Amino acid sequence: MCPSFFILPINCIKELFFSKEECSRKFGTKFYKKHIWKLLHDKMVRKREGKEMKIKLVAFMLGLAMFANIASVFAAENGMSWKQENGKWYLYNGSGQKASGWQFINGSWYYLDPNGAMQTGWKHLNGKWYYLENSGAMKTGWKQLNGQWYYLNADGSMATGWKQVNGQWYYLNVDGSMETGWKQVNGQWYYLNEDGSMQTGWKQVDWKWYYLNADGSMATGWKQVNGQWYYLNPNGSMLTGFKTINGKDYYFDSSGAMKSEAVDIKRTLQTALNEGKLGPFGFDVIGKDFSEVKREFGAPDEWWEAGCTECDSPNTAIYHGYGLDMFPTEVSRVWMPVNVSIRELKEWLGESDGIEAGMEGEALAYHRANYSLYAYFYNGFVERVDLYKAE
Repeated sequence: MCPSFFILPINCIKELFFSKEECSRKFGTKFYKKHIWKLLHDKMVRKREGKEMKIKLVAFMLGLAMFANIASVFAAENGMSWKQENGKWYLYNGSGQKASGWQFINGSWYYLDPNGAMQTGWKHLNGKWYYLENSGAMKTGWKQLNGQWYYLNADGSMATGWKQVNGQWYYLNVDGSMETGWKQVNGQWYYLNEDGSMQTGWKQVDWKWYYLNADGSMATGWKQVNGQWYYLNPNGSMLTGFKTINGKDYYFDSSGAMKSEAVDIKRTLQTALNEGKLGPFGFDVIGKDFSEVKREFGAPDEWWEAGCTECDSPNTAIYHGYGLDMFPTEVSRVWMPVNVSIRELKEWLGESDGIEAGMEGEALAYHRANYSLYAYFYNGFVERVDLYKAE
């Protein structure tokens, strides 16, 4: 603002009473060379009785005249001048009257209340919110306040709802704060990244995968992506393993891609309980070294390496959706991922022998003489069935 514009010439006028070196040291060589003061120091000097004497009075008067000229040029170009009174800034026009309302000064908008005082911070005007910086200048674009981000439109008004900025979509709450994470808008779920940008395509959140359509809305049900079919649960999470959908049984691999619809989940689980055989693997495979398994069944479709050698994480071989867990190469269990309700499972297999704590959490346990079946469940649904050999 204007105060700094006037103070420096006054100070430099005072510096005329000092040497060139002192003035340069106090205000910098760049400033010294830029102004007429250098001329005054270099030219307005005469020698008297072998000593340099500055024409102090002439220098002072010339400097004062320049100061007055600068001030008048400023007033003529702008027609307005700032003045601070009792800690508040006011804008005066050429007639000495205080301005009020919106004022466009030096490329920025300012708002002055009916008394003429310059405003700062949030201001609600004609149903819209504006933010005025500490300098009074109206803010546009992104602004962070108290850890929250806000967006001010080109006219300075605070944005709410969906806003596209540089090709990215953002969602601003009713109070203007930028949203992140999951957000439901008009019945649709959207995911906003940490920077607030709307996500599209695949997104992993809390270890589960979701698919966000081109408009950002969360996909549910069947979804074809790059030629592959996927199934998204009602909560949007991608399905893996075996699933009965509209009376048909499907298998989705670990990437979520549909691989087969020929598996009869009910019959597979009934066979596992009655015969101790889960898919192609009987309970007798448990305890064998994986090298023997490969000789009989060939190489697996997938191989998951254990995260560490001294923990409970197993090596896992996947054959057409069925898993073999090994510690480190000896098969310890056979399993298959499923997605059926507890009620449905009990209709197929009957009542269990009770709920027991297994390696994957709580499970419905079905015991037979030579093997056991554990149906691990969560929130009313069985997510995995393991076949163990009786010890």
